[in-house]
Amino acid sequence: MAGYSRREVLNLFKFIDWVMILPEGLKQTFWQELKAYEEERKVPYITSVEEIGFERGIQQGRQEGRQ
Repeated sequence: MAGYSRREVLNLFKFIDWVMILPEGLKQTFWQELKAYEEERKVPYITSVEEIGFERGIQQGRQEGRQ
């Protein structure tokens, strides 16, 4: 995402999350690819707090799916 500020990238991801809900498999793939992208460029686009929230959301969704 060359040329975009960290805030612009975060806002883009928030918008995508707001308008599109991915099935669990695609969501996992997306986050794995994003993490690989971040590691490759040594630039985190998601704060640790956001990542924790995401992980909690996944766990909650799995629990709801089991019920």
